[in-house]
Amino acid sequence: AVVSTQSGHYGRGNTQSMQFHIKGDPKIITEGIHGLHIHNNPVKRKDCSPSATGDYFNPAGESGMHHGLGTVRAGARGEVNQINNVNVDPLKEEGISGVIEGQMACMPEPYMLFQDGSEKKIINFEKAQKRLEKLQKKENPSNLYVIILKEPDCYSPVSNQDTYTLHSPLFALEGEDSIVGKSVVLQGNEDGNMDDGIACCTLKLVSEED
Repeated sequence: AVVSTQSGHYGRGNTQSMQFHIKGDPKIITEGIHGLHIHNNPVKRKDCSPSATGDYFNPAGESGMHHGLGTVRAGARGEVNQINNVNVDPLKEEGISGVIEGQMACMPEPYMLFQDGSEKKIINFEKAQKRLEKLQKKENPSNLYVIILKEPDCYSPVSNQDTYTLHSPLFALEGEDSIVGKSVVLQGNEDGNMDDGIACCTLKLVSEED
């Protein structure tokens, strides 16, 4: 997993960005919604258990509260790609907008299937069809084939990008309340019980130039 946090100054406010990318076993990172939370300790020895990552990060000290990143969506192949952008501007109305992965056009692809069972993808369908017509006119051609259609891999990896407009920064990047150096833990379900962390990594600060 790779997680980074960026901070910069643009116009009247700050811009923060947190990215979380992971690809794992789909039997463990199952398709659907998962909780994503910040814990007090950095990750050590790839241990995502609460005994290693500590309690939920709760700088405000409010009872029953924790510093979460909400929920993220995992794909059918065990991938999570989440980007949270925060624009801090006290003069604008607070809100959130989101973008997900696009759907690509996916059509069956033509192949030549030869008598020995081998296949070759057709680049020029018209040329392959004319060649087949010529072969069919020959007596016992050795390289005769039929044209078949195969379904390609049309899978589009899950990708989410949320943009927040807020009056104050979502995260502190320095001082006692900083999230830098804390762990972020992907939970096994949407509720995010502390005992079911299935992936984790340590948050690091990245400059604008990185």
